[in-house]
Amino acid sequence: AVISSESVNSKFKEFPTPFLTYYKSLSSAERRAVIVHESSLLSPVSLVLFMPGVLTLKNMVGLENENSVISVEGARPVYIEVNKKEGEQLLHLRQVVWNVLEYLVEYEGRPRDVEQYKAICQFRDDLLPVLADLTGEQGANIDFTESGELRTEPPSDRMQSG
Repeated sequence: AVISSESVNSKFKEFPTPFLTYYKSLSSAERRAVIVHESSLLSPVSLVLFMPGVLTLKNMVGLENENSVISVEGARPVYIEVNKKEGEQLLHLRQVVWNVLEYLVEYEGRPRDVEQYKAICQFRDDLLPVLADLTGEQGANIDFTESGELRTEPPSDRMQSG
């Protein structure tokens, strides 16, 4: 895909994350490419927590230390290398998030058990700041370099594998 110079992500010569999502794209016969206008870079944590589909933690040969791979099944499989323990914790947190979401979608405005509903709403209210902190911290790695400097690469249209 070609990232349009109008996109906020056009400043990157190299993306700090391999995960890009977009709202709108156009096919260009002239460039023989897809031009992406409105896009967002995603941290691996955001992808693991919120991407629909089946995710599994796999041990693979050749990985450093205690690392494993979170595999996201889909039309284009995605593999994210993680510390095994952190991967287990992320997948558990993902399940909690999705369980709360499914419960609230099913029972919003018409709970079977009012006390349980109140408890889950309180849990949701406690969970949201944790998710905001976690995804915000990981997202900061997209906007800032390892030395803490804001990424300010000059805009340029270019090809990115995707």
